Amino acid sequence: MRGLILKDSFCIIRQLKFVIVFILVFSAIPNFPGATFAVFYSVILSFTSMAYDEQSKWDSFAITMPYSVSDIVKSKYVFGIICICIASVFSIIIQILSLLYTKKTIGIDIFYTTGFSLVYALIFQALLLPMIFKMGVAKGRIVFLVCFFAVMGLLGGVSEHISSIVKNLYYNTFNILSISFIVMIVLNILSYMISLKAYESRNIL
Repeated sequence: MRGLILKDSFCIIRQLKFVIVFILVFSAIPNFPGATFAVFYSVILSFTSMAYDEQSKWDSFAITMPYSVSDIVKSKYVFGIICICIASVFSIIIQILSLLYTKKTIGIDIFYTTGFSLVYALIFQALLLPMIFKMGVAKGRIVFLVCFFAVMGLLGGVSEHISSIVKNLYYNTFNILSISFIVMIVLNILSYMISLKAYESRNIL
């Protein structure tokens, strides 16, 4: 499966550069949920790798390689997790540098906010990947864009209240994040099982 992840990594190098710039810019914007925006956007990297696979007919070629259907599906989830985690780390670093530059206090809410962003981005991926495997990238991408901008529009509308919400929930934040993390794991397991069935039903391999 390592080879599959490396393949996806090489395929999205150009897109990765754009996403890094995207994270740098939006994570540094004050009074804007930039961390959430940037981390959520990193979900698109997994879909981009699937688009390249679809365009190059890689799925048909995969039959000649020693990879099972479960390896192929699992690699997309693992690749997405890696991209989202890297985006989260970049986002935290940029936020800290931005606060240091403006001589503001670095609070724990940065880590909690990015933690929630990471967890919900993975939940977002878990909900969308089965549709991508079932419908293909073209239709799945439309669903992704609609959901992405809907979520970001909602967050943008309440951006001014996000910090106060985090502060008000300070003592319960860890518990909420822990529960969300457990829900995310369960959803990804279920999502993987559904994606596996969806991919098998396409009769590619």
